[in-house]
Amino acid sequence: KIRVYNNQNYLIETENLRYNEKDNLIEQIIQEPGGTIIGKVFNDYDIYGKLIEHIRYGQDGRKLRSIKNFYDQNGKKIVEKNIEFLINSDESRKINKKFTYDRKGNLIRIDDKYFRTYYFYDDYNNLEETKTFLVDSSNPSVQEIIVAKTVYRFSFY
Repeated sequence: KIRVYNNQNYLIETENLRYNEKDNLIEQIIQEPGGTIIGKVFNDYDIYGKLIEHIRYGQDGRKLRSIKNFYDQNGKKIVEKNIEFLINSDESRKINKKFTYDRKGNLIRIDDKYFRTYYFYDDYNNLEETKTFLVDSSNPSVQEIIVAKTVYRFSFY
């Protein structure tokens, strides 16, 4: 059980966690301090322990989000299918992410219909930098606009 407090040290929610025999989180029940359930999360794994589905439900029991992961023969995630279910509507928003790796197995790119993120590594396979660009998938000739850049620094003793 996890207790979550705000910055004034008041209990704002508790999370009851349940794990499978491989210590993978399979269920998370989120409750207000009075015990009212405000959300649930369920995870499903393949026989290798890779997360294949993550589903989040709201307080009313309606599905809020579903994420399905697909892996290659080496166990690398290659596709992530996200579906967000809009509240008070039968509509949903779908975003598929594609993952690309180099020959060393390093993640080098994630693409979806809105963003493209590149990952750069040093000679020791340490992540050095990420760059995220806003993309216009309807017009590939338009230059990408950078929206985020993160630089990682490592200290060696």
